[in-house]
Amino acid sequence: MRSSFTSSLVVVGGSGITYGLSVVEELIRDVEKLQSRTRLIGLIWVVTDPACLIPLLPTLTSLFNRVSYIPTLRFSLTVHYTRAVSPSFSAKLKTLPGGGLPRNISLEAGRPDFKQVVEDFVRWKTNRLPRGSEGLSGVLVGVCGPGALAHSVREGVDALDDDVRKNVGGVEIEE
Repeated sequence: MRSSFTSSLVVVGGSGITYGLSVVEELIRDVEKLQSRTRLIGLIWVVTDPACLIPLLPTLTSLFNRVSYIPTLRFSLTVHYTRAVSPSFSAKLKTLPGGGLPRNISLEAGRPDFKQVVEDFVRWKTNRLPRGSEGLSGVLVGVCGPGALAHSVREGVDALDDDVRKNVGGVEIEE
């Protein structure tokens, strides 16, 4: 079912990253097998400490490398962190190949405004994808995390304008 959507926004908190990575892996695999309509994947991870990202870099790098061979697919990760960055984390980033995080990973301080995140993903990213003969086949918003996170994401989805929803082929939420 996930592969029937043009784009997927996956929002996770803390250990919910395991759900998020499995969804991203499934979507990429289906695109590789030519069994998917997916052309855009966004992963939002909310954590207290951005250092949580370091152990996952090999897995993320592998996913980004796979996507680099698929010209019709884009994938990005945004990590929102709620505590100050430690000097040891900053130092560790400088020792990574390329002197920092891969270009498709961004770090954002503070909690995300999910109304804005969902609006941006649907209106400005999905809606600007080239339309094939079938048009756009919708946006899936998946969420895994604390109840407050899921509630905020649902509010963001509910706040979308009906015309925006229609233009992208609909928006569905998976909790």
